[in-house]
Amino acid sequence: MLTNQEHCRAKYLLNELGLARHFDGMYYSAALGHRKPETKAFKVVAARLELQPEHILLIDDTPENVDGAHRPGWQASLWKDGMLLSDLLQQGPNGGLRQTE
Repeated sequence: MLTNQEHCRAKYLLNELGLARHFDGMYYSAALGHRKPETKAFKVVAARLELQPEHILLIDDTPENVDGAHRPGWQASLWKDGMLLSDLLQQGPNGGLRQTE
């Protein structure tokens, strides 16, 4: 998970709201020193994950963050109100997502 949060809020999201049960890890702006939609934030996360950008998917409800993810080559999709994650994932590997070269 990549999120724009400060340290206390990130800890709250992981531990109190239980997001740690659903994600392998959290990359957040206060710890990274960069925030979405800055290209550097996406590059730092990709490097820490040791993944090529085209193998990373961002789902975000802010168009600027989706555009920011596209710049370094991430897959990205805009989350819209009322959308179901299962519907987004059923669209296939490029359904609603940016095609990578």
